Amino acid sequence: EVESVDYGLHALPREGAIHLHWKPEIQQGFAAARVLRERRFGSDEIARVPSEGFVDADVKPGHRYRYQVILVREDGSEAPPSAVIEATVPK
Repeated sequence: EVESVDYGLHALPREGAIHLHWKPEIQQGFAAARVLRERRFGSDEIARVPSEGFVDADVKPGHRYRYQVILVREDGSEAPPSAVIEATVPK
């Protein structure tokens, strides 16, 4: 069992998008971050980014979304996942 790691993950809902960001110092030493969006049955990787942020523009007003980030090392191994964060897009 692995506990969620505190990446300092934050979500800023805006009209038409959710801006996700996490602590830059957490990203250091990692090649990329996998951004996951939870679905009804599991989660999907919606992005793999080299920096400490991502904008999810594939959202609908009034809907709630749950995200998680997993950092990936150069060799492809992964750090434990972040805590899940939830955000609702304004109507």
